Amino acid sequence: MSRLLIVVPALLALSGSPAQSACVFHPDNHGWSGSCNPTVAEATTLSIARADSITTGTWRTDARPAVVWAGGMTDSSQRNSPIEIEVYTGGSGVLRTEAGWFAISGFVSSPQEVRFQVDGAREVPSGPLDRAIIRRAAAILSSDSVWNRADDRRCPPGATTWSIYCAMERATIEVTGAFHHRRPALELIRDIVERRAAGRNYAHRLMEYNNDPSTRLTDLQSLFAEALVITDPLRTDWANLARYRDDNMRIGLPKAGEQRVVFMGNSITEGFAPYFATLFPGKPYVGRGISGRTTPQMLVRFRQDVIALKPAVVVILGGTNDIAGNTGPSTLEMIEDNLASMTEMAQANGIKVVLSSVLPVFDYPWKPGLEPAPKIVALNAWMKAYAARHGTIYLDYHSAMADERQGMRKELSGDGVHPNEAGYRIMAPLAERAIAQALGRR
Repeated sequence: MSRLLIVVPALLALSGSPAQSACVFHPDNHGWSGSCNPTVAEATTLSIARADSITTGTWRTDARPAVVWAGGMTDSSQRNSPIEIEVYTGGSGVLRTEAGWFAISGFVSSPQEVRFQVDGAREVPSGPLDRAIIRRAAAILSSDSVWNRADDRRCPPGATTWSIYCAMERATIEVTGAFHHRRPALELIRDIVERRAAGRNYAHRLMEYNNDPSTRLTDLQSLFAEALVITDPLRTDWANLARYRDDNMRIGLPKAGEQRVVFMGNSITEGFAPYFATLFPGKPYVGRGISGRTTPQMLVRFRQDVIALKPAVVVILGGTNDIAGNTGPSTLEMIEDNLASMTEMAQANGIKVVLSSVLPVFDYPWKPGLEPAPKIVALNAWMKAYAARHGTIYLDYHSAMADERQGMRKELSGDGVHPNEAGYRIMAPLAERAIAQALGRR
């Protein structure tokens, strides 16, 4: 089992970390070693190995990690604390530590190098499972008779009363299968308690707020209610407009004569982007895929992430997460409407459109039994006909990647949904040919 030894600055909010630390590692006599920049004074050592799965609870239901690492983090005091890293298709993921959960991005590994970035200034925000945890904890602590007002931060398995912390622990295990005390749901509850208890000088926020004689059951109920409001996806960034906002400003408008191409999509596009430099050397291709996203979410961010970048061509790939029901039930007509709307927006702004077929899927690992294959075939048939009627290019990935069941060929994917490198190497020349056709049209 390969091991990775990483020497990083004291990021992860341990001692005033920089917002982004770029981490690059190379093999040595001990495995892998390297550093993260910008550096700060104190160094922290991470020693990790490949693991079979995450042991501290599921983070997402819409996708499974492509790779998992686990190990320990040792700081200057030689204190060792456990860590886990989950990486998803596209190179994004989460680093779970005792200081919090932090986003990683751009994870790329090869026999010569491991590279990724860690955002040590901000913890991972709450997601749908965190919202479910909070709702379950509120149900557990529904009356005074089950409220343990003498919390000692121990939660015995057979307990019949619960403190705030223990209700959150039990809810987390029920919802996600395991517990991590820095899970975003629990961090959010801590933050709300800290605001409410300002000036009370609590050493242990949840325990002392729970045990404070002035705290009432109505305070607990409003605590969970406030957390549910904060995590409401309609209140937060449902389409994830924040994901590429800063990068859009950084890259600016195309240079004179540059024929920029934007790839708009979901995790399949997100996973394609790290290969652009290798598969499309020297080409001004921009990836704007976000894992788990559906076509209505893509439509919301289409102006910001495509039109504002002034590309010559947009390559649109979406619909599989709609069929999987990631943002609720979707009919094929709903998906078609969203794809047509993105096409019309692009054409109204002088952008040539390439409509990509949905890739073959026999079954979704995170939502089995939906029988997506015939739905994908039907959607692709509509897309091909629509492209012919409206002067766009239809990019057929499906025919080159499907097996006899209309699922993904096994050698092209690890989970039957997301392409591996071999899959992307099939997709690249097909995309290049479609882009050339689009650019050749007047």
